[in-house]
Amino acid sequence: MNKNYLNYFLVWVLLSGFFNLKAQLIPSYSFSSSIGSYPAITGGTVLGNNTNDDDIFDNVPIGFNFNYGGTNFNELSVCANGFIKFGVLLNSSTYNPISDNFGDDTIVAALGADIASNAGGSLRYRTNGTAPNRVFIVQWRDYSSYSNSDTLNFQIRLFETSNRIEVHYGYFYVDVNNLYEVGLRGILANSEYNNRSVQSAVNTWSTSVAGTVSTDNCELDPGTPQFAPVSGQRYVWSPPPPCSGTPNAGAASGPTLACVGQTVNLNLSGATLASGLSYQWQSSPNGVTWTSVPSATMMAYNPTFTASIYYRCIVACGSNSATSTPIQILPQTANVYASVPLLENFDNTWQNRCDLRNVPVSANWSSFPTTGDNSWRRQDDGISANWASSAGINAPLAGVGCADFNTYDAAAGTTGDLDLYVNMGTSSNYQLSFYHINPTGDDSLFVYLSTNGGATFTLNSTFASGDYSAVDLNWNKKTIALGAVNSSSCIVRFHAISDFGADDISLDSLQLQTIGCVPPSVTVAASQATVCNGTAVTFTAAGATTYTWSTAATTSTISVTPSVSTVYTVTGESTPGCTGTKTVAVTVNQGPAISVSVAPSISICPGGSAILTASGAINYTWTSAGNQTTSAISVTPAISTVYNVVGTNSLGCSTNTNVTVLVIICTNVQSQVMATNPVNIYPNPSRGEFTIELINGETKEIEVLDFTGRVILKNRTDKDAIDVNIKDLANGLYYVKVHSANATDIFKIIKQ
Repeated sequence: MNKNYLNYFLVWVLLSGFFNLKAQLIPSYSFSSSIGSYPAITGGTVLGNNTNDDDIFDNVPIGFNFNYGGTNFNELSVCANGFIKFGVLLNSSTYNPISDNFGDDTIVAALGADIASNAGGSLRYRTNGTAPNRVFIVQWRDYSSYSNSDTLNFQIRLFETSNRIEVHYGYFYVDVNNLYEVGLRGILANSEYNNRSVQSAVNTWSTSVAGTVSTDNCELDPGTPQFAPVSGQRYVWSPPPPCSGTPNAGAASGPTLACVGQTVNLNLSGATLASGLSYQWQSSPNGVTWTSVPSATMMAYNPTFTASIYYRCIVACGSNSATSTPIQILPQTANVYASVPLLENFDNTWQNRCDLRNVPVSANWSSFPTTGDNSWRRQDDGISANWASSAGINAPLAGVGCADFNTYDAAAGTTGDLDLYVNMGTSSNYQLSFYHINPTGDDSLFVYLSTNGGATFTLNSTFASGDYSAVDLNWNKKTIALGAVNSSSCIVRFHAISDFGADDISLDSLQLQTIGCVPPSVTVAASQATVCNGTAVTFTAAGATTYTWSTAATTSTISVTPSVSTVYTVTGESTPGCTGTKTVAVTVNQGPAISVSVAPSISICPGGSAILTASGAINYTWTSAGNQTTSAISVTPAISTVYNVVGTNSLGCSTNTNVTVLVIICTNVQSQVMATNPVNIYPNPSRGEFTIELINGETKEIEVLDFTGRVILKNRTDKDAIDVNIKDLANGLYYVKVHSANATDIFKIIKQ
């Protein structure tokens, strides 16, 4: 049988109040078994033949009203996979009709699994007899487990008036070992069931036992001798008799401690089980004043816990009623930080903390989510979390238990946390160890540590499972040196991520203890203690075996180039968990802030001169002007030229800056054009938005430059006016260069 992954849409049908009142009857159906003849049927209506596989047939008439779980049905659905459903079947492809979380209910499974018709096989139904003793029969003839060569013959029979259900088994030939779900499923889906368990090493089909979980099943084995029901084996389920007189309301049962926001599962213990009973749950803040809960009218009730509260249930048979013993639910207390040394082998029955058996020890552990396929459980207790299956679990390293994350069924990418609260408040060095198994796939486990009660968590880089090349095929011991933690409110978090693969992640034999050591004496030598901004510094550490720097480097020697004064830390380790630290400071001096002015203008005519004057430093070097060393120099460039000046302050630190002198053509035409058609720039100063206006009807090239001569905006237009936006630029002096036909001019504009 292949593992099947299907996403099912849950379709909820609003049912009448009468229907709700009859819920939870299926577990009270009585069971018996016997051996007689197997009367195969012929005729009737053929639903399918040898092509059947996962097929469903809806709206099959029963021929009379059949009462199941307190509700009358006159139609049902038949699924080729060995079961029927009263009403319409929502999903056809399930192979686990009693245990699957697939939204369907009111099911009778004779041999629920992935089965299909052999050549010559058939699926048919007919109604025999006369009222009030008619019998509806569905028959699977010559079926087999999928892709195998079994011969499976069986029937489901429904009896009028008595509302009895019988499953009849005929001739069986078993080709391969397989597991099948057999029994009843009620209105409350897989939380309401009445199923059978048959295992070859425990019992036989004639001595089946009641299932204890919805996933219990019945085995067929081709061994010698063959393990299967004998021809004529019958399983019979009979509904409870109608209620009479005053019922016994029993006692309200459920958890006595709960977390805020937790769903609490309440039921009645020791109450009368009969058809015709009605239920009304009530709540009370003090156990004295009671209020009926309008929607709580079934034997089971699942409220959300918000504060301390009492619950009880009134059970009625007609006008006769009784009240159950109440239950009080109190808030769960805060976690207790366990002391060290600590050993957890996960063997004991797990305890309740905000859910059913979701932690190894309720005081020191928590988990999230608390239920569902992506929750942690002891490997053999997935039923308490409503796991879809127990496939993929790992056998414990030792003893009877290990901590298991159900990555076999949890959707890919979903996560689950198992948290240990522990006091590591001494100056000792702490060491965590555990055994780990993760046989295949891309699922992964990470270990985090919080030293502030869960406010923040840090990933421990020394352990991370996952990636196919790093899986643990067998149990392997992992040791994590935590060092001197010095916190009394620590949380060790095991964070699992599912790959929806072939097996689970498991932990066993966890131990947390202190270890002794002599911390190494770490020293650091620096190439320089004081540098200018942009200068590299080399650090060399000594005195330990391995090193970790505050820069994340892990070599003994590192090089850094700090821009501001900085303190660096290196942690040296001599033996696992035995560390020493050393800090070293570097003072960073900044270079001068240099500015350059140009007179008379950054734009000159060919043959003209400009005076460049630098300020902000003590010494200057004009690297692009013959390395002149005065603050002011005179230049006569033939073409537009960029000049660079390096300034040095009293600390010996230098910075440099550039300035551009523009050489433009100066002609009489320019003067005439500008005189005839002057350029207007407004407003000036501006806040970054201004207009350039030159009314001459010609195409114009416009450039905006900063004070160094760098072009920061360029445009070409034939419009007489153009709007310019430099709001994103820093405040200061800018130049506007306007070229029209043979005329060019440059203007200053101030952004403020």
